[in-house]
Amino acid sequence: MQCKQSRLKIYSLFHTHAKQTMLVMSLAVIVIVNFQLLFNFFYADDFLHLYQISNWRPLEFIFSSHGGHLYIFRNLIFYLMFKLFGLNSVAYFSIVLITHLCVAYFLYKILHLLTNKSSFAAIGTMIWGISPVSYATLAWYSAYGQILVGLFFLLFFYELIKVQKGAFAFSPPVALRWSAYLLLMAASYGSGLALACLAPIAIVMILWENESKLKIAASMFPVIILILLLYIFRDTFYNFFGGDVQQAQLVASGIALTYYRHMLEMLIRMAAYSIYCAGAFPLLFVTSMTTFPPAAFFISLPVGMLFTVLFLRSKGNRFRFYAVLSILFLGLIGLTAYGRAFYYLMFNIPISIGSITPRYYYVILIIVIVTIILMAHELLNNYPKISKIAVIFTCILIACSIYPSIRTAKTIDPANESARERKLYDDTVSDIKKTIRDYPEGTSVFIDNTMHDRFLLIFLSPVDFPGKAAIFSITYPTNTVEGRRVYFVERDCHVADQNIEKKRWRISSLIVSACKFAKKGD
Repeated sequence: MQCKQSRLKIYSLFHTHAKQTMLVMSLAVIVIVNFQLLFNFFYADDFLHLYQISNWRPLEFIFSSHGGHLYIFRNLIFYLMFKLFGLNSVAYFSIVLITHLCVAYFLYKILHLLTNKSSFAAIGTMIWGISPVSYATLAWYSAYGQILVGLFFLLFFYELIKVQKGAFAFSPPVALRWSAYLLLMAASYGSGLALACLAPIAIVMILWENESKLKIAASMFPVIILILLLYIFRDTFYNFFGGDVQQAQLVASGIALTYYRHMLEMLIRMAAYSIYCAGAFPLLFVTSMTTFPPAAFFISLPVGMLFTVLFLRSKGNRFRFYAVLSILFLGLIGLTAYGRAFYYLMFNIPISIGSITPRYYYVILIIVIVTIILMAHELLNNYPKISKIAVIFTCILIACSIYPSIRTAKTIDPANESARERKLYDDTVSDIKKTIRDYPEGTSVFIDNTMHDRFLLIFLSPVDFPGKAAIFSITYPTNTVEGRRVYFVERDCHVADQNIEKKRWRISSLIVSACKFAKKGD
């Protein structure tokens, strides 16, 4: 008897150490692949948000929206980061990397809860964490909201599974915590809005055998109503705090409904591509990043058929988990297809190209990875010898993918030109400094506001990001530099007049209209 107890203790100790070792190894591999994030820089919408923070009042920025998202929490983080670290991009992307590691940690914990195997949990976590598709989201700070969605969703999902397994009981504090998770994920990015609204369905299905499942699900309704009200009236809040409602966003949302065929095509392509990225990730290293890979259909079709068979044959908890994951998967892709198909058509970009935009997939791939690991666990559970060989082979494949992942991460999103944007920013600031120092100390400095090149800001006019004055307002906290008062002369009368009229914004005190000088004969 004592011998048996000793063996059980040794086995338990070994199992605990193996679990911790696999977790540490997974996180270490993810750090190795994504450490290059720290050398990244801002680009595109990042500069727009930095400009808004430096010119608008705090609540005006925090309640602003862009691209139809609800951004309150992400904007709050962005605002605090700028106030604490200015333009120190290392600080921003250090937070991104740390958050990504937190998401990976909870993904590992969830996979271990579902399979009770550290090897399966590590494999799923590493495939997702080192994927260059995930890196495309990490490398763009404006997409940080998606990473926050991933974190809060997994926190919610992890506790939901623990309640289902009886690890702890649902209580009012848990209800408040779940409500906070849903609110924060919905206020970070559009994908969080979909997950928050689907949360009651997930609760009922996963806690099906729990007599209080309906009450638990109903306890989420107040926060979901709050989320929907915030989303519906987001432009009203923004306007209340001093902003101007961008009507183009509202119109675009309505018109998108008429393009259902294009949205359906995007949904199908995104579903195939996400399965391809997770189930055949090494192919990402050898295929083009600018064209939709035909292999995505050939790979996703048998995987989808296998999932359907396993889904229909499964019973009990496994059936319900498959059902919930399916609903979440289709909900996320459906929302993305609805929101993006119209915009690509506006710019005559084929849906086939738009559907492989990698930054859309950060949260979607989490759902796909969990599903694939559950499938693999079910298939290999009855074949221990094959399972060991498959695990060893996959681990070797992941190890061989570390360097290709590092290399491919830099090129998988062709739209990301942060290196170009860094040079443009540095050159502009250098030009501004040189001009300022040419003037005597204590005088007023007048600088031509025209930029030789522009940042990659989409849907924006020069009024929204007015040239060198915008860069100056981001870089310098006041209008006086080295004892000199700085002004920017704008030659476009429309741009000058529109910005000067914004009395509440700092930019109005920086812009000077060249048109008025011309009228005076200057």
